[in-house]
Amino acid sequence: MQIFITLGDIVGIAAGGLVGLALAAVWAIDSWRKYRCKHVEYFENRACSAICRSCGKDLGFIQTVRDARRAAPTGQDQGAETP
Repeated sequence: MQIFITLGDIVGIAAGGLVGLALAAVWAIDSWRKYRCKHVEYFENRACSAICRSCGKDLGFIQTVRDARRAAPTGQDQGAETP
């Protein structure tokens, strides 16, 4: 049994690898940015979710976020809800 690998096969595998690597890099950068963000300011969307203004992470239901910020101890950053 003979297996033939053409130049087109090699180019296709290399291109697929580069696309996969680029997608993984974009995902890793976005995840790291959301992990490091303090989510200080947020806004409410039409689905009643709180969205962080800096990184775009969905923080969950708006009332849950408000209650958590109110219950936080007074030395910490309470966050600012902006309309």
